[in-house]
Amino acid sequence: MISQSRNGKGMVSDWSACEKDWKAVWKVRAPGKMLIHLWRFSHDCLPSGVQLRKRQIADDGTCIFYGRTEGIEHSLLFCQFARVVWREVKMHIDLHLVRKRFSSTKQWLFDYLARSTDIQCTTLAVVFWHLWDARNEARNSDIKPNPSRTSGKILAYIDLIKQNLYRSCSQHRCESTPTLKWTPPPRGTVLVNCDAAISQAAGGVSAGVVLRDHSGTCLVACCQFYEGLLPPELAEAVALRRAVELARDEGKDRVIFASDCLSLVQRLNSPCFDRSDVGLVTNSIKFLVRGFASVSFCHVNRVLNEAAHILAKSCTHVNSSCVFYPVSECIRKTLCIDVI
Repeated sequence: MISQSRNGKGMVSDWSACEKDWKAVWKVRAPGKMLIHLWRFSHDCLPSGVQLRKRQIADDGTCIFYGRTEGIEHSLLFCQFARVVWREVKMHIDLHLVRKRFSSTKQWLFDYLARSTDIQCTTLAVVFWHLWDARNEARNSDIKPNPSRTSGKILAYIDLIKQNLYRSCSQHRCESTPTLKWTPPPRGTVLVNCDAAISQAAGGVSAGVVLRDHSGTCLVACCQFYEGLLPPELAEAVALRRAVELARDEGKDRVIFASDCLSLVQRLNSPCFDRSDVGLVTNSIKFLVRGFASVSFCHVNRVLNEAAHILAKSCTHVNSSCVFYPVSECIRKTLCIDVI
């Protein structure tokens, strides 16, 4: 039976139920690009091998990983590469894909969203996006993506979404933000803050590092300039490596390294071998800290990393790279404020 919509055109009789299903898609807590990707999955309009062949675009229509006919459900659910990624993600997040019930992309998506929690829905959107990105990377280059690396990127992205999109209502409605206060390390341990600054004018990046003990006393600080522009996360990794080198040179073997770059901290705390460009630096950091008696990497708010940031910004060329044993004047006020 056909009912009538508000604009007078025909409308299916179960439109209210269908409308609810579509609203569930757009309510998923994920970036807009990932929601659009879900929508395109439901309509089977992503350029999979099957779709490319239907549109008479030169393509053999097979999966880039295993040579089978590539429908969109194969790429994101049934491909062996996808299965490995899903398996590794499931080790951290409880998921029930129920692939055996798959009949169509739309029906499967609606059923999944209806029975899943908010975080499970978010996970689906993030995994689908990264699986498709890995598939495109494999098709457009000679290097096949590593499923463990892909799952690591997925879990890091989900953690970022949790921090930014899953705050409680009370946090959103809070009229004033609680004051962030610097927390000293335990006695006998050194806290090392590090940050990076990118200077387009100078054509390079700089690192700022500050070592403090349990009393808040600045033991040593340094700033280092590196010629050549780098992506932000890679610049942060270079700054943290300089922090590790400084702590080692100063004979400190019980250290907490603090950075305001969450994705970098997650990479360093991950047991997975990182094969990305950033991984070249993070893997060297993991090697360097093997000689420490105790080491940890933690994420801090940018406000609590101000001293290292000021030092990094103060270093604008190679000749300004130096180590400070007396406290540098440019960070004296910030250090005093931290311990008040």
